[in-house]
Amino acid sequence: MGKSLFPGCVINHSKIELLVLETDSGSAIVHYLRGKSKSPSAVDADAFRRADGKPILGHAGWWKIPDWFTADIYQISTDVIIPFSVMFPVGDNQFGEYVLDKSINWGTNLTYVESIKYDDKGKVESYFITNVGEITLDVALNMAKSGHLDNVVVVTNRKGKTYLRTKRNVTTLRNLT
Repeated sequence: MGKSLFPGCVINHSKIELLVLETDSGSAIVHYLRGKSKSPSAVDADAFRRADGKPILGHAGWWKIPDWFTADIYQISTDVIIPFSVMFPVGDNQFGEYVLDKSINWGTNLTYVESIKYDDKGKVESYFITNVGEITLDVALNMAKSGHLDNVVVVTNRKGKTYLRTKRNVTTLRNLT
């Protein structure tokens, strides 16, 4: 099908292993995406499903990802939660025959803002980042802007102050300021 200018992406915030399908090479390839990881940025993820065969929102087949969309996958108990309004279920034959890539290390580990250190006045002093350590606000903003932080977005308020906010999801509604 050829490379897309705006590749689809799967960010698996859950602990549940997924199958991710891509068709960049022409024929479909299915990869295992472990929990707490995301599809490589160079790959256009076209669809996903649970590796254990259990349904997501009542559908056990593939969930199609539009080219420009990032599918943030979350978990509540043993259920997988997805942004249903953009993605849609498709049949198993939607992509034809596929090859299963049995690599266990496909994808990249997620990088989260784990905690925040404040000064005596309540101003952010630094952030603690998974697998990185403690960094300043400026470094955290640059990491978020370049897509290297997976649980935050960069926000600028009306006064022009730029800060990090957690992505909206079903488990976390608080902000990082």
